[in-house]
Amino acid sequence: MTLTNGLERLTIEPPQDMRPLSYAHGLAGTLSALASLAPADPALPQAARRIVELSYQTSGGPLKWVPSSWCAGHAGVSIAVLRTAIETDDTELLKLAWDLFRYGMDAGTPEKDPLSLCHGLGGSVAMAGAFANHMDNADADAMFRSLTTRLMVEVEQFEVKPDTNIELASGVTGALVALCLSNSAQAQRLVELLLGVPGRSVA
Repeated sequence: MTLTNGLERLTIEPPQDMRPLSYAHGLAGTLSALASLAPADPALPQAARRIVELSYQTSGGPLKWVPSSWCAGHAGVSIAVLRTAIETDDTELLKLAWDLFRYGMDAGTPEKDPLSLCHGLGGSVAMAGAFANHMDNADADAMFRSLTTRLMVEVEQFEVKPDTNIELASGVTGALVALCLSNSAQAQRLVELLLGVPGRSVA
């Protein structure tokens, strides 16, 4: 199945949730990869716009926070659209990506795995950082700073327990990736907590 075929299928049979469109599990991830490898393909901006349209028409599913997630939500889809906009130098598409990201983030972040890259604050910070880096937009900068501050507070209060999830995607290690983007001192604290001993500086 090609990207175009997949979009045609979802147009005929609209998805019940965001998974078929998503970054980690659906067509948005394919779009992002193709935009990086074949940016000159004229079909990509059109595909990106169609994915945005379908995303607005699709519920995040039974979990209210899903739209804000990197893995299966509207925010994650926006990152694929952002990548396409950058690679194709499409300023209109860049705005569509930003609007979709803000739409997804309005859902808030989950209480479960709040630091994770997959569907928590770690992913939100990483995504907001991507927009702040590629847009001359005060709102994008402000959102990145606000989310980073929230993540820092979570890390300050964080304690490693026997059942702590330390996976990269769905666990606390995702927060480390996000904090490294902002060169934060909290990243060092998280390294020490995960290692159980003082770690090397990551700044």
